[in-house]
Amino acid sequence: MARVNQKRRNRFNRRIERLEDRQLLAADAFKIVQIPDTQSLAESSPATFSEQFQWVANNAVSDNIVFLSHVGDVVENSESDQEWQVATAALDLLDGDLTANPDGLVPYSVAIGNHDYDDDNTHNGASQFTRYFGESRYEGRSWYGGSSTDELNQFQIFSGGDQTFLHLTLEWEPRDSALSWAQDILDAYADLPAIITTHAYIDETGGHSTQQLTADGNTGVEVFQQLVSPNPQVFMVLGGHFGSERHQVSTNSAGSEVIEVLANYQNRAIGEDGFLRLIEFEPAVDVVNFTTYSPSLDQFE
Repeated sequence: MARVNQKRRNRFNRRIERLEDRQLLAADAFKIVQIPDTQSLAESSPATFSEQFQWVANNAVSDNIVFLSHVGDVVENSESDQEWQVATAALDLLDGDLTANPDGLVPYSVAIGNHDYDDDNTHNGASQFTRYFGESRYEGRSWYGGSSTDELNQFQIFSGGDQTFLHLTLEWEPRDSALSWAQDILDAYADLPAIITTHAYIDETGGHSTQQLTADGNTGVEVFQQLVSPNPQVFMVLGGHFGSERHQVSTNSAGSEVIEVLANYQNRAIGEDGFLRLIEFEPAVDVVNFTTYSPSLDQFE
């Protein structure tokens, strides 16, 4: 069952009212950052890992960055405390001084990828992930909604322009229980447009993934059929895992478009590049722009 209660919903309503009171214009452009798989960075290029998040922290205000989504495979070796410490130190840069500002600098989410489980490529254990990126990490953040019982699926609420958004973070190859939890959250916040991040969704061909490495998980095809398509409020899905860049627009059961994006640059010279994906919304002209940028190289593609 979804861990949603009236007290938490009231708190979100107050948060939404405060955001609306800021009187942000619909014409104001804003950005979401999509962080591709960082496993190689955690293992061999911690400086590049850090540079990605330092750039986001430094430019959060000037670029109006309203949310960051990490698509999973945070580390290469889940048993390595050092790699997890590299990762959490980088994410800490988005928090800033939490004593002065309990919400941090930028709301964010971190999905669990196949390399982040205690036993790679299975759903067997997630002690390291939940230790560093479980529910306790987000204590006191007004934008953090809560998690499934196992803490592998989480949700956030953030604002961009004059719109409030729901974001769902789902485990790699989501199990039926994860999809049921996600449906509960979508039902609870049916008035909010929603974005989903899950580690493996569309593959190198640009189609919904049919890969299934777990006995109890759902493929990208099944996630689309069971969760994305039946819920018209879901307008975007972000993923990684497959070593490529792809984009497609699917049509859901209501006939609306769903933007689906794969970003994973780990097959490049990751130690030097550190590319990330910038998603810029321009509400005034009804456009979403996707660009690729490396803070380490200070270079756009």
